[in-house]
Amino acid sequence: SAQAFIGANLAGTYSDMGEVDAGLLLAEESTALNRKTGNLHFLALSLIALGRIHAVFGDWDKSENLLGEGLALARKMNNAVAIDWASSNIGFLLIQRGEYAKARDFARKAIASSEKAGARVWQMGLLTQIVRASIALGDLDEAEVQLDKLHQMAQQSREPGMIGQATRLKATLLQAQKKYDESIATFEMALQAAEG
Repeated sequence: SAQAFIGANLAGTYSDMGEVDAGLLLAEESTALNRKTGNLHFLALSLIALGRIHAVFGDWDKSENLLGEGLALARKMNNAVAIDWASSNIGFLLIQRGEYAKARDFARKAIASSEKAGARVWQMGLLTQIVRASIALGDLDEAEVQLDKLHQMAQQSREPGMIGQATRLKATLLQAQKKYDESIATFEMALQAAEG
């Protein structure tokens, strides 16, 4: 139904905007409605949104279960977009839990699927996770290579949010490389872009 579809999408949007309480309510309602109606496509989306929100709240076991269920449904339906969205959120969960090596391996495998599907937004999300995990693991050369890819894709997409995220990651990488002056200047540039 339209209500189930809108609920699943709104839940994800609210979550991405940081409105996790509103997102949680919508995701729970959407998941219940989609379970009731049996719409597997929308159920997968609402499970993924609900799993992401639980990851943000730090309820990692619940998040893992919901994301796993959403990914399994997405694979069952061969829905490339939902598979990529679930994969991106599983990578997010792994990073939140501090499982950086696992997150990076997962994102590397998932990115091949998103490249085939042409899902550039999820490719950028997965590249973000690879960069974050690589920095955390101290693999700064790998972080720099992947960040260059992310920055190029973000510039091509002209998506301000992704450009900002790539810029913040660049500042974080410079900090890890002990290039403090460049890091501060890059963080300030990111702040000005966010305000402007």
